[in-house]
Amino acid sequence: HDLARPIDEINTVPSVCLFLEGLPPPQQHQLFGSLMHVAQEVHAELGRKDGEVPAIIFFVGVTSSGATPQVRELCGLTASPGLAVLDVDKEKRFRLASDKELDIDGIRDFVAAYRSGQLEAEPLG
Repeated sequence: HDLARPIDEINTVPSVCLFLEGLPPPQQHQLFGSLMHVAQEVHAELGRKDGEVPAIIFFVGVTSSGATPQVRELCGLTASPGLAVLDVDKEKRFRLASDKELDIDGIRDFVAAYRSGQLEAEPLG
């Protein structure tokens, strides 16, 4: 989903948010594809059905427009690329450390760590 125009479920369902503003288009394309691949893996594992709201939603921000800057601020991220899980309903966020590699394995590992409760929560900024 596009962070510039997020769906309402961003307020009720934990949301993986990938921020790519300002990156070169080839890097944006690669990381966006990696996020989509991980999202498909997770939704397949969860047994998501069409039309059903999944237990976790995936968003990407490619431009600093619409809701992207506000969501970035809530996630407490300043640099691109940036990755976080935003849980508005529980007023928490989980951020990928800036020294971690952001590629498909990094995204996959971060989402798996979140889903297994291994990440430390922070209050929303």
